[in-house]
Amino acid sequence: MGLSFTDADQWYEAHESASLKRRYEILMETLDQALSEDFIEDTDLVTCLLEMLDQLDSRNLSEQLMSFIGEIQTKQPGLYRADYLYFDSPLVKYYLYRDDREKVDESLALFTGNPVRGIDYMFPLLDYIRLYGYTDIAVKLCKKTYLPVKESPELMPNSEHDLGYLIFVDIIEKAYRHIRSGEAVDWEALVKEAEMYGYGGGQETIADIRDCLVGELEGGKAFVASFKKDKENSTYSLVWAFLKHMLDQKDMPFICSNHIINGVLEFLARRKQRSKKSVSPGTYFAFSKGELDSYLARMLGGFMSMQQAKGIGILWGSVYLYDFLLSREIITDSMHRDIMKSVGALKKYVIKAFRKSLWKYDFVHRWTPPDSISDDDFAVESELFSKTTETQEPLGDQLPRRPMDMFSQFTSKAKPSDPAPPEPINFPSTGRKPAGKESGALEASGTKKPNMPKIGRNAPCPCGSGKKYKKCCMDKDKLPM
Repeated sequence: MGLSFTDADQWYEAHESASLKRRYEILMETLDQALSEDFIEDTDLVTCLLEMLDQLDSRNLSEQLMSFIGEIQTKQPGLYRADYLYFDSPLVKYYLYRDDREKVDESLALFTGNPVRGIDYMFPLLDYIRLYGYTDIAVKLCKKTYLPVKESPELMPNSEHDLGYLIFVDIIEKAYRHIRSGEAVDWEALVKEAEMYGYGGGQETIADIRDCLVGELEGGKAFVASFKKDKENSTYSLVWAFLKHMLDQKDMPFICSNHIINGVLEFLARRKQRSKKSVSPGTYFAFSKGELDSYLARMLGGFMSMQQAKGIGILWGSVYLYDFLLSREIITDSMHRDIMKSVGALKKYVIKAFRKSLWKYDFVHRWTPPDSISDDDFAVESELFSKTTETQEPLGDQLPRRPMDMFSQFTSKAKPSDPAPPEPINFPSTGRKPAGKESGALEASGTKKPNMPKIGRNAPCPCGSGKKYKKCCMDKDKLPM
């Protein structure tokens, strides 16, 4: 019997009983049709498309993935626009890696036009964009979305905060570039522009920043004494000194280096509270491998996390920060060696866990190599990341497991020899929703997605209502990862 594009149940059963390769063919054939809204809803077509995107992505079939998204965009534009955030996110990441600025900009168009709909995907994408150093694109996106996000009654208050802050950091970079070139800075105009986006703090705050931009950070014993007396102001001066250093020595834009140091400082602040007497830089900036491991596991170790870019940026970027601290004699050689040992060990775990998708995080090799890593070692690692694009697994003819078979492993009585089902893991989103609990260590958790049950639309609803899944909880569970 041929595929029906009017009988939703027949289409769905044909799709669910097909191999992955045949599912791809069914979806491509379906995209060619004039589909009714009822058919799209009753077949749960969007979820089927997103599942195929995930299959293509996990198999590193990037070209096929791009082509598949292009077919959806061209042949089902209404469906595409309604759920653009799921389709455009992989496009942005792919074109960032390919260094295709024009395509990156195009792929962000719907986020710019409807940021409220896509905000939970837009902020993780901003992590990628700023870590790649695409300042112009990041600032453009933030400026166009700032007011819609700020004024939306659908979002939590201050959701626009990160957008305004990124714009503010870029404004300060422009001021520093003028200072570095010996040009005058219109500080009054700078304050006005910053205040448009919720920042600036008036002339007093700008005066403090101006002093940091013009002056040099005192290192060694002078910084230690200052830090012990006023940790907050000393850290504030340290941030701007680091941003200047990274721009001057590594040609890294402020929005990128700021993302790195703020991420590390956030980690240091969230560690288990240490003794109030431990206020010296030597104790404050010290951390154990276990502490960083636990912190990064929340970002890297869960299938629901969208903060992988931020986590990898913090891990690889911490090398630059601690090289800087050493160069200013804020930390000792022995502490620097201990930190590099811990970071190096965690890098190995991450490289192993992300061995099929390291190319997505190759922004770390668009940076100038850190002082403590040789150019040769940096080049070897860079090649390792880029070669992961070659590790591909075509869609096969194998039949996927039946939905209820998958579900039964979580609901049937387990035999003594059966492996325990994976425990649910909660992860924080972009900071606009309540944060979840920490997962286990990176070494233990890895990044592999557990086999989550896919429930057939005509199967009994797992909530126990006695209704079919499609008539009960399917719409609630429809939102994909």
